[in-house]
Amino acid sequence: MTTKRLLVLALATAAFGGGLAAQAATTLEAQLARAALLETQGNLAEAEQELLAAAKLADAARAGEVDAALRALRQRTGRASPGVQDPTAKPAAATGGGGGGDPIQTLLATLEVGSDARPEVEAAIKELRALGALAVPPLLAALPKLGPFGARNVATLLYLQDDPRILPVLRQRIAAGEAAFATMLASDLGSMPRSWSVALARDLAARELPAKARFAVLQQLVGAGEEREWQPLLDSLDPATDLHWAMLEWHRKQPSAAGTKLLVMLQSSPSETVRAAAVQDALLADPRCSEEQALQALDRLSPASAPWVASKLVEQHPSWVRVGLRALARTGWLIDEPWFRRVEWWRLPDEAAPALLSLPVRENHSTEPLLQALEAMAAQGWRAPAELDEKLRQATSRYSASMGMSALVNLVPEAGESRALAIWEALPTAWRRFFVDALVAANRPWHRVVLAQLAAVASAHEVNIAWVARDWTGLSPESGLTLVAEVTRLLTNSRGSTPPWTNGIVTACSRQPDLPTGLLAALVRADNHSAFHEMAKRDPQAAFTEAASAPDLSATMVSTVAREVARRGDKQQLPLAIRLVRTESGSGGLGTFFTRHGAGEPSVIELGKAPWPSEGPNFAAEAIKSVRAEHMVTVLTMLPDLAQQVAQNFMNSAPSGAIPRFSEVQRSELSAAIERLLPRLEEPGAHGHIAPMEAMCIYVSAVGKWGDPSDMPLLRRISAASQHPSLASSVAVAMLGLAGPNRTAVLAEMLDSKNVSFAIEALRTEDLRTNADLRQHALQAVLLLGPELPTSPFDNLQPADALAMAKTIVDHPGFASFHSTLAGSAVGALGATKDEAMVPIILRGASHPYPGVRRAAVEALGNICTESAARALLEMLRDEDGTTRNLAKTRLDQIGEYLDARAKWDARKK
Repeated sequence: MTTKRLLVLALATAAFGGGLAAQAATTLEAQLARAALLETQGNLAEAEQELLAAAKLADAARAGEVDAALRALRQRTGRASPGVQDPTAKPAAATGGGGGGDPIQTLLATLEVGSDARPEVEAAIKELRALGALAVPPLLAALPKLGPFGARNVATLLYLQDDPRILPVLRQRIAAGEAAFATMLASDLGSMPRSWSVALARDLAARELPAKARFAVLQQLVGAGEEREWQPLLDSLDPATDLHWAMLEWHRKQPSAAGTKLLVMLQSSPSETVRAAAVQDALLADPRCSEEQALQALDRLSPASAPWVASKLVEQHPSWVRVGLRALARTGWLIDEPWFRRVEWWRLPDEAAPALLSLPVRENHSTEPLLQALEAMAAQGWRAPAELDEKLRQATSRYSASMGMSALVNLVPEAGESRALAIWEALPTAWRRFFVDALVAANRPWHRVVLAQLAAVASAHEVNIAWVARDWTGLSPESGLTLVAEVTRLLTNSRGSTPPWTNGIVTACSRQPDLPTGLLAALVRADNHSAFHEMAKRDPQAAFTEAASAPDLSATMVSTVAREVARRGDKQQLPLAIRLVRTESGSGGLGTFFTRHGAGEPSVIELGKAPWPSEGPNFAAEAIKSVRAEHMVTVLTMLPDLAQQVAQNFMNSAPSGAIPRFSEVQRSELSAAIERLLPRLEEPGAHGHIAPMEAMCIYVSAVGKWGDPSDMPLLRRISAASQHPSLASSVAVAMLGLAGPNRTAVLAEMLDSKNVSFAIEALRTEDLRTNADLRQHALQAVLLLGPELPTSPFDNLQPADALAMAKTIVDHPGFASFHSTLAGSAVGALGATKDEAMVPIILRGASHPYPGVRRAAVEALGNICTESAARALLEMLRDEDGTTRNLAKTRLDQIGEYLDARAKWDARKK
């Protein structure tokens, strides 16, 4: 029935009450309401007449509504429905008793054929349900006459309706003593409207019903809070075994005072399972229950039930460890269950640990909960006794390496190194390294275990850096030697590469000075620069000795060793420092070291042989400035191979007379070096090095300084080998240095040699001032070598000797071809006399082809300051060289000023 029709029905009921059938309808609404009420009561014929009467009152706007209601009514009676256009049509009899063609009666009859699982019964129920409240009268009328199936199906339909007519009928049937019907109602109490079920439960409580039905009535009364009603029922309820589980489940879903009493009853159930469950629920429901009470209750249960109850109890009370221990008696893989994880086993470790470790271990199953329980015990400071070691090993080695070994390590006392070593030995090989990882992470001082692990690995790359970077405090001397041996073995097998864990050893050594220095030495041999740095801090001499003995040093090692040598080295490390410089990478930062310890050392000077721009020549260039006498020849023999700056520093700073004459050995060494160099004099110098000729010049100079007259033949041999001016000059100076008493003869020899360089050196000597014979040799040399002689021979002569030689030079027929320096100096020497008689001779210089000589003539004439000199200068104002002309004009002005001043003076004297 639609909401609108129900509303109409309600209005009709309110307006007419029970006497509506006797009153006449005076309005359309009243007609429609009366028709709806008659239809609901099953008086279909009278309802049709009311609708036909309403059709006469309806206007056009309402006619459709009346027509639709009439058609619907006639369809329910199984007739065609012509609507209001066929007012004479008579409906078939349709009363509540059914029969004939009444479709409702047909549907009711169908309900008798079986349960609602049958298709036809299901369809009939669907049709009757669609009628809603209209079906209630026929259903109630048919209920007493129906069989079991029909009564069940009709009851199901009635439960769907909240119709006040239904409850009285049902209560009437209960009062009639129909036991089967009462039992059915008891089982259906949960499906009824709440307003019926409580009332019916009260009625049913007073009837003799089966236990299951009585339990259903009890549930309704308890749910309604009717304690006075259910208490007698509960007291008289027969605790049938087949209901015990249902009673227990009902209590768990809806705890109540009745359920609590029910639990007391169920604890006496003949079923062990029910009794155990009731005990469990009673203990869990009692907030005042203690662990001791729980244990006593468990004692009253059978060995099969007590563990199950215990496992449930500890889920709510995880601190009840002894109850948890009772749960361990259960069969199956217990540690996989949630209750196992909840128990706070750490509260009783001495009892719990042995029990947990005695649990059977399944293959391929995780022992994580067990390990977590053991870890919690360890975190509280508990340590396992030795008798549990094997069980601990078995349990922990079946889980992940990290967690399992960590738990194992934490459970062994810190002082139990021997136990730890035994456990390590008993572990599978693949798990041992994880055990060592764990003990290192826990800072256990079990040095022998770590050493055993190091000895067990074959490759350096299998070593964990944490194994060696750990705290080695307390390491015995014997174990220290073992550690050195193992580290050396692993590094020897590392095939040239440096494993990263070596820095871990350096870290350990830096924290613990008592670790053997041999550890650092092994790392230094493996090219670990950090180890060398640490070793140098501990024992510099040992570190430097180790580095010096190493067959090879990498670029990184070179820089580290150099830094330490610069900081801590002394003269003993000079060979090591030199070796560092000679490496391919070189070594910076040693300059200060070489300054302190390498001055004058031949081994440092020898670094000057290195090609530029390496640091070697820099260090050698400084060291050679301080070369000592005993090393002079050694250094001299290096010269051809030294960098140019090094050789230059030697030439600039080598002592001249501060050393004794060469010994025979030194003279022999130098002579051999000269002989080796003679064939190479014409070769160019290598890049950055002095030329062989330069080196020979230095050799010759050294011979001249520190040799003796017996070296004169060697000097003559050198002179004969090359006429190079520099070498010849060096030989000349050296010969003079060795001439001794034969100096005059040597000078005469040099002046007569036709060697320009020899002549130049001889002309520079003071000997010419006092020796007329040498002056004659000098004049002959000047006249012979004049075109090639770029020097002035007058500096070391007396004025008269200089004037005589100058006149000879200027008057010489070859004067015009003489070198400008020689010719100019001769003209200048004539002008220096300021003698007017020299003017004609000076004028020869005024016609010399070299402008420089002509300018010297201008200067000489200007010095004479006479009219004849002025006339000569007037001629030179026409010189082709502008500079000469300007100089002549300047000198003329000076002479003019002089002559004027003199004339004035003479006039004043008169």
